[in-house]
Amino acid sequence: MSEINENTLDRHFVSQLRIMCDVYSNHISKSDFVMSQRWLQVFHKSSRAEKYARNCLMLLMYGQLREMGKLGMPFIKVENMDRSLEDVLSDYQGMTTNVSCYNESLRLHERLGGGSQCIDYANTNFQLLTQQNQQLIQEINQMHARTVENEQLYRQADTHWQQRILEGQGHLPLPLLKPRMQWLLQRIDRGAQLAIRQLQGWATSSGPLNFLYLSLQHILDDDPEARKLLAELDRKLEAVLDNMLEQAGERRENNVRMLYDKLFQQQQEALITKQQLLHHEQRALVLARQQLQVHVQDLKQREEIFWDQAAASPYYSTQSRAISYNKAETMRSTKTQTNSDTFDADSYSGSDFCGCDDCQPGPELGQLSNPADLMDTCDKHSCQYCQSQRPKDSESSSKC
Repeated sequence: MSEINENTLDRHFVSQLRIMCDVYSNHISKSDFVMSQRWLQVFHKSSRAEKYARNCLMLLMYGQLREMGKLGMPFIKVENMDRSLEDVLSDYQGMTTNVSCYNESLRLHERLGGGSQCIDYANTNFQLLTQQNQQLIQEINQMHARTVENEQLYRQADTHWQQRILEGQGHLPLPLLKPRMQWLLQRIDRGAQLAIRQLQGWATSSGPLNFLYLSLQHILDDDPEARKLLAELDRKLEAVLDNMLEQAGERRENNVRMLYDKLFQQQQEALITKQQLLHHEQRALVLARQQLQVHVQDLKQREEIFWDQAAASPYYSTQSRAISYNKAETMRSTKTQTNSDTFDADSYSGSDFCGCDDCQPGPELGQLSNPADLMDTCDKHSCQYCQSQRPKDSESSSKC
């Protein structure tokens, strides 16, 4: 079988599979449905040489399910699934031939007066089915012949057009050399440029675009049907462009809105961060201020305790503090003066002592006349602060 016939048989088999759904929608038994599915699997596995027999058996199975609502010979024999489809079809055709002979003998027997009503009824139904099967086989053969013929005609037409295309490509004319073709090309060019300029500044409110009409009006201006078709195509093109412009505007608005939302979100996040830093600094400042106040209060309490303890001391009174301050000022002023050659015992009075526990001038201080003894006695009865503030000059001591 040729490749064309094989493809035709495959297409015919696919169409038969589609119409099998109508049969399955009817009320058929489950066993017949399962058996038909098994036969369909056998049909799918058929070889190239069995495709014609496959289509015939497929049509026969479809006719049995549609007319009788169940499967008959040769599908009810399970062993036929393992045989070749051509052999199954040949046996079925031989069986129908034998049945027709048997029918002739039955008719002859009826003419002779034999037989019964039951046999007549069975023979009538079987003869009807046999005729229907033969008609189906004839229809299959006719459809196959028509399909092959159509396929051949299609191939011939396709080959003819391919040859014409190849011949046209091999012998292309030169239309640009013709004056009218050059004139048409120039007009088309001007019309297309005009349509493009109008398209660049076109808006929906500015009126119809007529892009195709402006581009092709010089070619199809004499054809009313073509002008009508161009007008319809222009309206469709305008609708498409209008929709595209609206979508582009919506996308732009959405992008701008998203950009502003993002900027606003960033500003809000920056503001929240600044507020958090400000609150943190304010809390730190308040905490430092509280710590400073606590420290100041602590210092004040310590100072008060210190002065309370100093006031409770019997030797360190307010007058003693004033005398010590005045003495310190006097001693700083007397450092710049030269030491005298004579020693005045009155200078070592009670005012030369700060009044602490270490400074205890005794009564024997006024009875001493020797300056050296007087200085030694003052050093013994004075503190280190008074000794550091008292002028000591080796030369004056030696002179004394």
